[in-house]
Amino acid sequence: MIRKYVETMDKISIFVGKAFSFLIIPIVILQAGEALLRYVFDSPTIWSWEVAMLLYGAHFIVGAAWVMTYEGHVRTDMLYAKFSAKTQQLLELILFPLIFFPFVSVLLWKCTVNTLYSISIRETTFTQWAPPFYPLKVVITFAFLLLLFQGIAKWLRVFVLFTKGEEI
Repeated sequence: MIRKYVETMDKISIFVGKAFSFLIIPIVILQAGEALLRYVFDSPTIWSWEVAMLLYGAHFIVGAAWVMTYEGHVRTDMLYAKFSAKTQQLLELILFPLIFFPFVSVLLWKCTVNTLYSISIRETTFTQWAPPFYPLKVVITFAFLLLLFQGIAKWLRVFVLFTKGEEI
């Protein structure tokens, strides 16, 4: 059952991460188009940079769970790297519940509250164009939920490796 959960979460995180990675294409097109309009035709837009910023926010935050599936997050491991594999696993088993889960849980809780409020008031950005801001907040909340579930999968993977010596 643990193996099934871990494999399912990995697949979901990878799929969602890859899907959101394609947001870079419209971001580049928007930025290149804005540069062309601004510097070649002297006709800048009021919306292009803001759309690119909102898309990049979604692109960036949703990638967190995907990166976790590949152990790609930056860590300060001056001491950690010197420990044996078993000690590293033990540290992860202890520190993940003490640091990662409370941190992500609080972020998820606060983001959920903030997102619900944002939806209720149909929040917009503070610019002249003022596009809706709440869709990005929904995506951020979803990203933290996905990160929490992927964190559980990571912890379970380390737990099985530590207790049974099996890699999932």
